[in-house]
Amino acid sequence: NTLPTSDSGAPHTLEHLLLGKGSKGARLSTVQGLLLGSSSAFTEKTRTVYHFHSGAGVESFLVLLQVMLDALLRPDFTDEEVRREVCHMGIFKEDATGAFTLEEKGTVYNEMLSTYDRANQQVFHLLNRRMYGDGHPLACEAGGTPAGIRALLPDEIRRFHATWYTLCNMGMVLCVSNRCNVTQLLQSVGDMLVGFAVATPRVPPDHNLV
Repeated sequence: NTLPTSDSGAPHTLEHLLLGKGSKGARLSTVQGLLLGSSSAFTEKTRTVYHFHSGAGVESFLVLLQVMLDALLRPDFTDEEVRREVCHMGIFKEDATGAFTLEEKGTVYNEMLSTYDRANQQVFHLLNRRMYGDGHPLACEAGGTPAGIRALLPDEIRRFHATWYTLCNMGMVLCVSNRCNVTQLLQSVGDMLVGFAVATPRVPPDHNLV
């Protein structure tokens, strides 16, 4: 569960940062390749979903799960990585004239700028605000509006992570082969989760959407 509190796009930005930035994100990318793994993620209105698999067997899957949880729960991305992923000013050279100009860049910013170029997206956002009222999680844009993303700072992203990225606020759907020892697998996953729970104890956030 990752309920937005504004149009800054903190849920969407974290989705990008956690899977590829910092030494934890880089390690996840490396281990994933070595263990024949694949992963992706998407941000919905009130939750962020991370899905992955490994084609190298149960033991490799458990290693990948450990690395994935470490990246999600204990990230170490830098402020500079946040700036480049979110929104920053970049220099652009015109090929025809050779003139230099400044333009707004950023992976998340460019994605949502394209999204909000569509009139229907702007209408839906306005309707949600009128239905739920300003400040309600369902009225906020989890992906971020261009204006909101411009104002998003590293401290806000880290506060959002500290609030929502805790085991007591997460769920897991586990799909395994019928050839594996399910009891042993669940025991291994349970022991892993207990380890993370002890290392990162936090109070569950408020999920009230009324």
